[in-house]
Amino acid sequence: MRVTDPILQGACQDVAQLSALTGQVPLAIAVQALLFGIAHGEQGAWAVARFALYGLALGWVAATRRSLLPTMLCHAAIDVYAALSV
Repeated sequence: MRVTDPILQGACQDVAQLSALTGQVPLAIAVQALLFGIAHGEQGAWAVARFALYGLALGWVAATRRSLLPTMLCHAAIDVYAALSV
């Protein structure tokens, strides 16, 4: 896990804060997904696209569940899977 992961999860996946800034939940989810993808840019363009899609799914979960816990658990599961598949 990189240092940016907790920062992005705390700041960018908090859809409530981004929706307050943008005024729209779908736009907030899209913005956090894009930022989440860009944060994984050192892994290449395919990773940016893949993680942006993960960000869309995790953002939707955060918005509907009104909690970051499910998204953090999903992120951890993805990291564990990636580590084990190397």
